Amino acid sequence: MPLVKRRPPASRAATALALDAATAADRRAAALARAGDPAAVGPLLAMLAGEPSREVRAAIVTTLTTIGTEEAAAGLVGLLRAEDTGLRNDALEALRRIGKPAAGPLRAALDDPDPDRRLFAIQALGPAQAAWARGLLHAVLAAETEVNVGLAAVDALVEIGDAADLDALRGFAARFPGEPMVGFAVRHAAAQLGAAR
Repeated sequence: MPLVKRRPPASRAATALALDAATAADRRAAALARAGDPAAVGPLLAMLAGEPSREVRAAIVTTLTTIGTEEAAAGLVGLLRAEDTGLRNDALEALRRIGKPAAGPLRAALDDPDPDRRLFAIQALGPAQAAWARGLLHAVLAAETEVNVGLAAVDALVEIGDAADLDALRGFAARFPGEPMVGFAVRHAAAQLGAAR
């Protein structure tokens, strides 16, 4: 039986060169090939910062999601500041899928002085994070000073919460008695969670 010659694994330097390939198709393939390699997070994030191709950026975000470490989540949280709406939306969707490794980076983002970044961090909380995200959302409802950020937390709880979240929702409504939208949103959320009043 003839021996099959196996190709040696690409060196890290060779892989790094592939991430800088001239064509978008090659860069996309190189990014996808790094799935499962936690050491690739730094190079992929650096690549993402200057990548002009939408398809390659999407491939990088997919790979970071697959790697799914806290470092990858922190890099994706950093993209919540991106001016590029498509890139920011890709990061939001990836963070919603990563789950528990995103807890620390998202918790930190909820303390950001920029209300837009807090808003995006709330939007990144989804069913994959439900086990720990509800506590974060309760904290937002108890302390957030920006009504729109608080309303985003209400919407997030409708998606991942249950009747145990009603006290936090009503506490938020009590903090903004002069805001009709708050009262409406909380009543709607209570109805959605099965406890309309």
